[in-house]
Formats: sequence, C-alpha cells, structure tokens
Amino acid sequence: MKRVDIYFVIYLSAIVSFFALEGELRTKKQQQDKTLLQVASYKLRDLINISFSDLSDYENDKIDLKFKIKGDFDKESFKSDIVFKRKSKDEKDSIQVLKFPLKLNDSKDWYFYQATTDDFGNLFDKTFDVGLEVKFNPHISDKTYSSWIEDFGGTLPAKKLLKHIRDEKEITVNKNLNFKFSPTGQGERLNPSIFFTDQEIILLDGLTSEIPLIINNIPPKRLKYFILNVTEGKSFVKKIDKNVPETKLTMLGSESMSGRNLTIVGTQTNTGKTTTTKINVKVIKPRYEEFNETEIYVNDEYFFDGRIVDIPSQDIRMKISGDFVNKSVDGDFFQFPKFSKPGMINIQMYVYNQKISLKHSVNVVPPPPPSINLISREGNNLYFEFYAFGNGNEISFRALGGIAGSTEMSVDKAGHKTIYKYRIIIQRPQKPPMQKIKFRLKDNFGERIVWEKPIKYSNK
Repeated sequence: MKRVDIYFVIYLSAIVSFFALEGELRTKKQQQDKTLLQVASYKLRDLINISFSDLSDYENDKIDLKFKIKGDFDKESFKSDIVFKRKSKDEKDSIQVLKFPLKLNDSKDWYFYQATTDDFGNLFDKTFDVGLEVKFNPHISDKTYSSWIEDFGGTLPAKKLLKHIRDEKEITVNKNLNFKFSPTGQGERLNPSIFFTDQEIILLDGLTSEIPLIINNIPPKRLKYFILNVTEGKSFVKKIDKNVPETKLTMLGSESMSGRNLTIVGTQTNTGKTTTTKINVKVIKPRYEEFNETEIYVNDEYFFDGRIVDIPSQDIRMKISGDFVNKSVDGDFFQFPKFSKPGMINIQMYVYNQKISLKHSVNVVPPPPPSINLISREGNNLYFEFYAFGNGNEISFRALGGIAGSTEMSVDKAGHKTIYKYRIIIQRPQKPPMQKIKFRLKDNFGERIVWEKPIKYSNK
C-alpha cells in the first residue's frame, strides 16, 4: 500500500508540473496575441489619412469646409459625417450634436461640406467643436501589405495582422479636428481665445516637438493683427508658426525644467482685446513600454517591441544595424528572421526623425550546453529535469554506469527551452551501499554534458 502511495505522489507531481508548464505556454501565447492586437490597433488608425484645408472666409453666408481623405479602404463602403458639438448652458451636462454628411468633390480624394447659417437653426450664433466620423471597410493595398512584410521581416506576422484587420469588417474612426467653428464667424464671444488641445504638454528630454495651439474667433485675414507673446516658460519655445485655426509651437524639452508652466498671451492689436492660456509642461526621459530580451539563441526568432511611453507609433522610427539586418524601419515593431549564426543586433530609436538616447542591443549566441536538475528521489528512483536551449533543440540520453533503467516521462516547451523529465533507476552496486551514477546528454548543436555522482543504494 505504501508503494502505491509513492507512485500516486509521483503521478500527481507530474500532472501539476504539466499544468504549470501549460499555463506558462498559454500565458506566453496570450502575450503574443495581445501584442499583435496592439499592433493591429495601431495599423487600423493608419489605414485612413485625413487632412483639413483652410476654411474659406465668411462671405455670402456660406463657408466651405474641405477634407482630403485617402487610405486603404473600400471607396464604395465609405461614409462620413462632419460632427458639430457644444455643451449646452441651459441644461447641465447636456451635449448638443449636429451631423451633416460630407459630399464627394470632383476629385476622388476631396470631400466637402458647405455650411450655411440655416443648417444650424437657432444655434447659428453659437460656437462648436468640430470632428469627423468616418466608416469604411478595410481594403489593404499590395503596397501596404508589402510594407508590413518588410517591417515584420516575414509573411507570417503580416498574414496574421491582415486577418485581425479583416475581422474588423466595418471600421469607425472618430477624429477631433481641434478647432472651433461658428456659422456666423463670430461665435458666442467676440473676444479672441487661445487654448491647448491637451491638459498638459509632455516633452522628451533633449528633443524638439511640435505642439498645437488653437486660435479661435480670429478670421484668417485678421491674423496679422493678432500677436502671441510667451510670458512664462520662454526657454521651452524655440519657434512659433502662427496660423488659424492651429498654430505650431516648436518646443525643446529639458528634464531640469520639468513641472514648469508655459503661459502665452494673445493680443488683438487693432482692438486691444487679449486672451491668455496656461499649461503645465512635463519633460520625461524616453523609456520603452515593454521589456525586451538582451540575449537570443541561434535558431530562434526575435520580435522587438519598440513602443515608447507617451509617443504615438507614427512618430517613431528605428535604425537596425549589426550582423543580420541593416535598415531603417518606420514604426515601433520589427520581426527578425530566424538566426542561423551568432552575432549582434543594435537598435537605435528615433522620434520625430530625431535620434534619442533610447537604444537596445541583443546578443545572438550559441545555445549553452544542456542543463541537469535532480528534482526528487523515491527509493532507488531518481527524477531529473533536463533542459535543452534554443528553438527546436533536442537532447539524447546515454547511460554510462550505475543505471538499471531510464524512462523519458515527458517533453515540454517553455519559452526558448525544452524541458525533459526522466526517471532513472539505480542499479544494485557490487560494493554496497554506494553506487556511482553516470550518464551523458548531447543536444542537436553537439554540446555534451556528463553527470556523475555516487548515491547510496536503498535496500527498502
């Protein structure tokens, strides 16, 4: 009965180990799927490109709003509305929304909406936030698909990405155009106003960035009478490109100045009216969102995740060099091909086409020799775990002495290693009580390891 209990414990231990390994593999697959879905979400945003033309002056009670819309979508399925939103002061937390369909212009990529005060009814003198809501079915061009194959270093990840995107069927994209609009050209306030689109400005240390500043209630022809002055945080601002509705501030980040404010005063010189906006500036050191391995074995594959905290994918570029790949890649992901030899990978990150301090290096090395771990003993049965390193690597076992028999109990994979579980039976020694156990492991790369140890034989 005692002997049955022992084997039951061994059996139970094997089951627990199996499910632990299965859980580890499942977690890794889930992480890979999650990463692929994140990549797909980035690519979905890149499928459509919307550019806004300067709106015309307010003349003859009509204003043309024009948009150039291009991308990888089925033109027949494309639908778009221009959306005007405003908070109602009459009812707390009430949002007033007006939608009008865009019309296709003579050019195939240009869409427009011609606004009149009649469209807005009794809201003709109000001010609205403006956005677009577009719906379309993805239709990936050969050019885009080829770029994915190049970006990810192979057709397999590109095919998986294509499947994820096709599974989306109809895609809806909402784009905030970051400007204010009034059908009369005046709005609820006659005073000019300026504001930033975000709650705070985030800059990378040592890097210049373009930050949008919105100018409201200033017609384009009167922009020359509107002066912008930086009254606080001047050392941040290197250049101002004034325009309506969006002005660009070229700003340089310095970590020593993080937490300071930027204050800008706008003055309408012909009327003397002023407006002020103030925002906090946060400067951070660039850092990766995810950990990346620094050592990979020959015959393995490597997927580099170069996402940078607070930086959009479209603003990131990487330069890859070393013994395997030498190229510049747009975006923050890259799938390396399987490595057939040792070598080095160097990755230098760029943001806004500027070299930053963030980089990464990976050593591609031959797999180490097999590893041996004696995990338990029951009577004259020894239970081992053998580890083979590298993708597709296998181990062969050879008894060299003191072994009555051996059994391969299981083979499992976890990450970059394969785990073998073996049971070895101690042979009765000629000179009790000690028996010298000796065996050899050899892997596919020709690496060998010999394990040798005297172990006391049990007569129970």
